Amino acid sequence: MPQVSNAADGQQVDLLVDVIRCALAREAHALGLEVDDHPLRLSQLDASAFAHAVRLHRVSHLIAQYGDDLGLPAQVLDLVQETATNEALAAMTLAMETPRFLELLASGGVPALAFKGVALSMLTTGTVTERGNGDVDVLVHKRNVPRAVGLLLGDGCEIDVFSSEQVTNWWPWIRWSTRELLFLCSPAQVDLHWQIAKENDLLPPTEQLLARSQSVEILGAPIATLGNDDTLLASCYHLHHDAYRSLRHSVDLVRLLRMRQVPIEWTGRSRTMAAESAHFAIGLLGGLPAGHLEALGLEAVPVKPAFEQWQAHRCDPLAQNRAPGLLGTFSETRANYRHSQFMRELPRMVGIYSLIRLAPRVEGPLTAPNVVRALIKRS
Repeated sequence: MPQVSNAADGQQVDLLVDVIRCALAREAHALGLEVDDHPLRLSQLDASAFAHAVRLHRVSHLIAQYGDDLGLPAQVLDLVQETATNEALAAMTLAMETPRFLELLASGGVPALAFKGVALSMLTTGTVTERGNGDVDVLVHKRNVPRAVGLLLGDGCEIDVFSSEQVTNWWPWIRWSTRELLFLCSPAQVDLHWQIAKENDLLPPTEQLLARSQSVEILGAPIATLGNDDTLLASCYHLHHDAYRSLRHSVDLVRLLRMRQVPIEWTGRSRTMAAESAHFAIGLLGGLPAGHLEALGLEAVPVKPAFEQWQAHRCDPLAQNRAPGLLGTFSETRANYRHSQFMRELPRMVGIYSLIRLAPRVEGPLTAPNVVRALIKRS
C-alpha cells in the first residue's frame, strides 16, 4: 500500500506564516511596540489543509487567540480551536508532571532544571498552555546521570532504545556520543539531558547553566529553569538545530527577543549562530521594531542557508531531516555543524552512526574487543 504523507500543503504553510506575522504584529502593538502590519490575503485558504498546517507547526493557541480579529473563516477557527483545546489539556499534564519529576530528582540528590516546555511557555507568555504538548526536558550534570536514571526507572519509567544494563555498560560511549536519554513515562515523556547542544562550543557548559538558573512558577510550584540569557541562546540553538523548520520555535524566539532590552555579550560561534537564528525568525515572522536586533548587538549575517532549510522542510516539520546511511550523516553534519568545528564533528557523527548500527550485536560492555567480535560476526 502506498504511504500516506503527513506533510502540509506548501501554500497553506505560507498562508500560516502570513497569519502569524499579523498575529505577532498585533501582539507587539498591545505591548506598545511600533511594528509594521503585514498584508493578509486569505483567498487561497483551505480550511482543512490550513488547520493541518497549524497542528504540524504547533501554533494553535496563537492562531486561536487572534484568528477572529484577523478575519479567519468560522470553519477554520472551529478546527483551530479544537486543536488548541487538545493542546492545552496536554500542556496541563506537562505542567503537573514537570515539577513532580524535578522533585523526584531532587529527593535523590540530583540538582536539575527544566527547559523548553511549560517553563519556556511561562517565561514568554505567563501561561503554561501556549506551547501545547511536548516532552519534559530536564538538564542534569553528566556525573549525576546514572543516579537520575535509577530514580526515573524506580518511578516506573522505561528507557527508549537502550536498556538499563546497556546504560550502565555503555555509559562512557553514550556520554560522548549523544546528549540525552529518552524515558517513556506515563503520562509524560522525559528527555534527560546532560548537555543541551550536541556541539561542545555553542552553549555554556552544563555546570554553568545549572549554577545560574532562575525560578519560574508552574501551577503554584517553583521550578528551576534556564536563566534569561541562557534561555535566549538555547532557543536560538534549537531553531538552528531543527533546521529552521519549526514555526513554534520561531515564535518563541521572536517573543524572547522582544523581552531583551540590553545588548547581548555572546562571542565566537555562539554569537554567529544566534545572529543567524534571530535574523531568520524576524525575517520570517516580523514582530519586532526596526533596528531592535542591531540594538541588541546582533548584527546582520547571511541567512540564506537558514531560509533554504526552511523551504526544504517547512511542509513536514516533524520528519527527520536527513537520508539514512553515511551520506545522510554527512549531510546532517554539514547542515547542523556550520557554526561548530565541522572536521571535529564529522568523525564523531560517523562513529555514532556506525556504533548505533552495530550496538545491538555487541555482547557485554561496549569495549574495543567486544566491538571487534561483533564486526567479525556481522561479516
